[in-house]
Amino acid sequence: MPAGRWPLPTLDLSVSADALVLLGICGWLIWRRFLRQVVLSRFGFLLGSQQNARYLVELLAQVAVLTGASRVALGTFYNPELLTTGYGYTRVAILSCYVAPGRLPLDVESRSMPMERIRADVQDLLEHADGGWRLVEAGPHLPTPCLDYLLRNRIAFLYGRLVMLETLPIGILNLHFDTPQQRPADLGAICHADRLETLFAEISLVVRGRILRPSLWRRLLRTWSGH
Repeated sequence: MPAGRWPLPTLDLSVSADALVLLGICGWLIWRRFLRQVVLSRFGFLLGSQQNARYLVELLAQVAVLTGASRVALGTFYNPELLTTGYGYTRVAILSCYVAPGRLPLDVESRSMPMERIRADVQDLLEHADGGWRLVEAGPHLPTPCLDYLLRNRIAFLYGRLVMLETLPIGILNLHFDTPQQRPADLGAICHADRLETLFAEISLVVRGRILRPSLWRRLLRTWSGH
C-alpha cells in the first residue's frame, strides 16, 4: 500500500426484511394520511377516468358519513341542444353514487333520464337555494315526475344542490334519506359543516374539470393529430 493512503472502510448497505416491511408500512401510512388526497385533488385528472371515478366515490362517501345520508348521488347534465327556450341540456345522468352500508342502490331507470323530469327541481334550486342546499320532501305537493322518482327509490326526503359553471348549472348533488329519522335539522348547522362545504367545492372542481378539460388520452390524440 502506498505511503500516506489509508484503506477505505467497507459500508454494509444490506437491509433486513423486517426493516423493509417497516419502511413500507410507514410509507403507506404517510401516503394515506397526508399525500393521497392532495395528489388526487391536484393531479387526479391526469391519471385517467378510472382513478378520477374512484376519487369521486371517496368524496361522496365522506359526504354521506358527515350527513348520515343513505345515498349521495352526483348527476351531470349532457346532450346539449338548441331548445325552444334556448340552448340547454336535454338529459341528466348519474356520474357517481355512493350507497351507505345496508341501503339499497338507486333504481336503474333513475341513472339516466330526460331533463324534463327534473327541470322543475333545477329551476327551484336556481330561484330559491342561493347556492346552498334545498330540501325536497316526498308529498303530494311535488310534480308527478319528482314524486315518482322519490317513491320508486324509497326516498323520504333529499337535500339537493347545483354544481355551477359561472351562471350555468352543469350538475346536481343529491343527499338521499330513506327515513324521516335520518333528517338533520340543518345542513349548515351540522358538526363539521365547513368540511361539508370543502367537499362540495372539491366535487364541483372535479365536475367542472371533466367538462372543461378532456381526458389525457384525448388531449394526446389531439396533439398527435395536430388539432
